[in-house]
Amino acid sequence: MDGTGEIKVNDGGGLMNNLGMIDSLIVDCEKGMKALLAGSPLEYAAITVEMVKKLGLLKAGVKNDTEGLQRQVDDLKRLLEAEGGQEDAAGSVCDTLDGRLGSGEERLRDVIAAAGGGLEQDPDHAGA
Repeated sequence: MDGTGEIKVNDGGGLMNNLGMIDSLIVDCEKGMKALLAGSPLEYAAITVEMVKKLGLLKAGVKNDTEGLQRQVDDLKRLLEAEGGQEDAAGSVCDTLDGRLGSGEERLRDVIAAAGGGLEQDPDHAGA
């Protein structure tokens, strides 16, 4: 059972998230099949109507969740872009969107040397 603060979700009290709604639809499928096999077409029809309503709610919930996640991704991208020109401790510019170091090999060499990685800062050195 999931909980959101004091509100219980998926505990049988009627408040469901998307996963709880899917679980209830699975149970409804079983109930509908039992009603159909028992020769109760009206009960089967009522269960089917309720399933369609639940699917509509599930669709809206998934849409809201997806839009909310997209807003979070957009906000995080804006934050990363705002930090994109800052220098790291070694003095190299780090592109925070893709994790690559700024303009090339010399920047990487500077960072590794500053971190004690054993590379010398002289580009003419054979081990550099």
